[in-house]
Amino acid sequence: MINYSDAIISYGNNYRLKKAISSSKNGKRVTIGFIGASVTAEPFDPSLFTRNYVSMFCEDFNKKYGPVKCINAGLCGSSSIIGLYRIQKEIISFEPDIVFIDFGINDYANPDLMECYEGLLRKLLNCSGQPAVIPIYMSLQSFVNSQAQKIPYGKHYDLTMISIRDILKKNIDSGIFKWSDYSTDYGHPHNNGQRFITDCINYCFENVDHAPSDQGYTVPIPLKTSVYENINVTSGIDVTITENDVFEKELVCCRFILFYYLNNQLKYGAAEILIDGKTLCTLQSYNSTAWGNLESAIIFKSEKPQKHKFTIKMLACDKNKIFAIDGFGYC
Repeated sequence: MINYSDAIISYGNNYRLKKAISSSKNGKRVTIGFIGASVTAEPFDPSLFTRNYVSMFCEDFNKKYGPVKCINAGLCGSSSIIGLYRIQKEIISFEPDIVFIDFGINDYANPDLMECYEGLLRKLLNCSGQPAVIPIYMSLQSFVNSQAQKIPYGKHYDLTMISIRDILKKNIDSGIFKWSDYSTDYGHPHNNGQRFITDCINYCFENVDHAPSDQGYTVPIPLKTSVYENINVTSGIDVTITENDVFEKELVCCRFILFYYLNNQLKYGAAEILIDGKTLCTLQSYNSTAWGNLESAIIFKSEKPQKHKFTIKMLACDKNKIFAIDGFGYC
């Protein structure tokens, strides 16, 4: 017998979530946004799964509570940094009432990445729609994910948190079911696994629905930093650097993040990044396992914003190759 309470890390402050559920019960269409990686993204490989928890849960929500609009911004191979880059355009602009965040697998224990994760949380919690924000932590077969680093942020912001990792580990360790009942590879749930995730979320919502309502919610001060909360994003510029092209940008900032594409074609190569004319680092865009996926790199960080000139050009040894840029973020 599966005890779905094993998936609940915390219910947190329920004011915003109960408000959304109540609105739906009263006939108002509720907007639920999902941002995350391949488990959240639309099915990308029919040999693994043909439906995912996003569509399943939205169908269940519509039947149980009322009208719902579902926004799926899942992107294979993405992280909290890429989520921060995409969140305004692909989630916040729709004024969501509830937002799920799934970057538990692709994120890793890195202070810079956790700064971005806190910025992502704060952007959502402080946006005009005031959505309920729900981190959901998926799992690899090894039960590895980044929830240990993120749970302190969820507790600080008093969020509802769901761990698929925890309930999987408990039930597999106790022999109630096997990994193959959830997935046929290292981390992507098959259709039954996606249904299992959905049932965990349904259990959470049912308990929140029947619980007494908290009397309001105030976003607390940052746990570590709010530096990325007001990040400026320029996306979709589609600049391809070649031997004869140089990308330059003058910015007043204390953080600069580049978003570029990885590719398994040999025509993709390495770029040199300069700040104020001095080489800062190099980035390699060729990767034998890539599929044209978006990648990110925190290029620069300092304590105070100052004016800098950033230059991106092909590395001399890769002058006959290309480097594709999607955009950048700075703050």
